[in-house]
Amino acid sequence: QLPVSHGAYIIKEGLPGDHAVIPGSAADKAGLKEGDIIVTCNKKRVTEKETLEDILEGLNIGDEVRFGILQGGIKRKITAAHLEEHSLNKPTL
Repeated sequence: QLPVSHGAYIIKEGLPGDHAVIPGSAADKAGLKEGDIIVTCNKKRVTEKETLEDILEGLNIGDEVRFGILQGGIKRKITAAHLEEHSLNKPTL
């Protein structure tokens, strides 16, 4: 059971060589880690109706992305991530 009622839980998908956070990515440089829970993105709550993917798709490559996260039971704010282009042409961090 997660300690919050909404958010995006950062986990590996279980594929060989998969990473929860891509090494060297903006998310990695900002300090996001496996097990973190992203509860807000650019001041919008991450919910089932408004997912993290939905919020990111509304941004442009290079935009600053600000997160409210729960990391090891501690609430933090991360503001250093910039949206990058993923190899599948989807915005990613």
